[in-house]
Amino acid sequence: MGTTYTLNLTTLLMVPAAHALLDAGQSGDSEDEAPEGLTPIGLLDALHRTADRITLFCDAAQIAPPLHRRRALLGFIEQAVVPVTAPRGGAFHPKLWALRHVDEAGRPTFRLLVATRNLTFDRCWDTITVLESDPGGQRLAGIGDLVRGLPALSVTSLPDARHKPIAALADELDAVRFAPPEGFRNLRLHVFGLDEGPWPFPKSCHRLLVVSPFLSSTTLQRLPTATTRRALMSRPEALSAAGQAASTYECFTLNSAVLDDAPDVPRASRDDPRRVQDGLHAKLYVTDDATGTSWWTGSANATGAAFERNVEVLLQLDTTAERHSVRALLQQRREGDPERRTFRDLLLSWEAEDGHEPADDNRDELDEVRRAVTAIPFTATVAESEPGRYEVTYRSDKPLPLPAGVEVRCRPATVAQLDQPSVFDTEGRLVFCTSATLTNLSAFLVIELTLAGLSTVFVVRCTLHGEPEDRRQRLIADLVGDAHRLVRYLLALLADDELPLNGEEVDRVGAYDWTGADLERLPLTEVMLRALAKDPGRLREVADLLKTVRDGGGQLPDGLDGLWDAVWHVAQEDIHG
Repeated sequence: MGTTYTLNLTTLLMVPAAHALLDAGQSGDSEDEAPEGLTPIGLLDALHRTADRITLFCDAAQIAPPLHRRRALLGFIEQAVVPVTAPRGGAFHPKLWALRHVDEAGRPTFRLLVATRNLTFDRCWDTITVLESDPGGQRLAGIGDLVRGLPALSVTSLPDARHKPIAALADELDAVRFAPPEGFRNLRLHVFGLDEGPWPFPKSCHRLLVVSPFLSSTTLQRLPTATTRRALMSRPEALSAAGQAASTYECFTLNSAVLDDAPDVPRASRDDPRRVQDGLHAKLYVTDDATGTSWWTGSANATGAAFERNVEVLLQLDTTAERHSVRALLQQRREGDPERRTFRDLLLSWEAEDGHEPADDNRDELDEVRRAVTAIPFTATVAESEPGRYEVTYRSDKPLPLPAGVEVRCRPATVAQLDQPSVFDTEGRLVFCTSATLTNLSAFLVIELTLAGLSTVFVVRCTLHGEPEDRRQRLIADLVGDAHRLVRYLLALLADDELPLNGEEVDRVGAYDWTGADLERLPLTEVMLRALAKDPGRLREVADLLKTVRDGGGQLPDGLDGLWDAVWHVAQEDIHG
């Protein structure tokens, strides 16, 4: 289960891919070993295996259109994406992942990631705190309530198949003990925007360090006073906009030498989800006092919106280790010690420039319109017009609140180019009709709003009605396509840890040179027999896939029919007997 503010749909495809790489022993943990990556068949198999076990809650107004050319794969993650809105009218802003793994004996372990990073291809400086379950650790109060409350924020109601696993995970997280990172203790989770949570920071301290890319004067004034040192690290434009409130801090910016430039999106609204962010994006608050040091890290910027309207998460950790103190973080490198790097090496001192115009903190009008549009549920009704062809009608459940002059264009996310302008019914509800094949049938609708030459492009996830019941199996069969790719997919589907197969290995054993005489030298026979001996139930997926291929008019490779019929006959006896 994950949460994010901005979501790029292509990035979400990387989550099951990462699990597949780990399963294949390609984690790249060693400096001498980098992940080789997945073939398209490997990614398809990873999506098929894991997409139903991933649920991602994201801000409804911040879903970016896909970048990847394999847009047909989006059909596997449609139900994984849950667009939500913040109950107080702000942004849904947390960046958190809760993962449950089960070993061969059925024993669960848990990992919790509390991050400042969205699920995008941003090129920012961020932080991620990793907590592992440990019987000797401590319970993290509030984590179960947070996860349990997320479905209620959804723009549309979650089906039981999604809601029940989330509720079960929340119940388990209530009892999980997590080990703090090395050198830290006393974990506490602060959640804002769902209930009236208390202010998390003390009134005063000896030293204070604030790291936040966005600022507001009122919050800077509200943060703890410091008797010895009060430091603030932010973006130059945010420091300028903070004005007098920032002058009470020793101010720093991130050294431009460590930054990557992000490509610009011309004529896009200020908060358009297509924008690739760069620069500082981490959020960190550190205090030193007589008892030690405390860190708060997570999604909350030093702004009024973060603590008053948004849904946010901060993880608090305490430590007595000097290396984690504000004093150590801001300590400059000793002369004559070029090998010793410090956090301070990333920073440049900042001073306000005379005559600098404060940044405009007002949202562009189109951003406000986008937020209003994405708070409305959308449906997509599918009707098969002829075998393999569908007529799809996308419709908003309510009239769209569009100011005069706003133009609207739509397209399914599986289509590369924007389609014809949309139309509206007599009540002002959007109605968009299009034709689709199985591979570009999509619950994701891309919408472009344009006003006076400015645009914003985003995605809404629609509730599908009338989709083919066996859509996923038919989609797999269609994407597999020919005999060569079918054999490669079967190998990926059935291979176990004793016979790891990536694309190169499959090619080496001859899947691209399939003929009926190759059965004895291909590992397909072996993996089928292994599955038959270890877990005959795994062959049911193969049976469903091959039936779909046959029913769709596809031909199995020469020689596979006889092999499969013999294996499946024995498997059915084992399954039923």
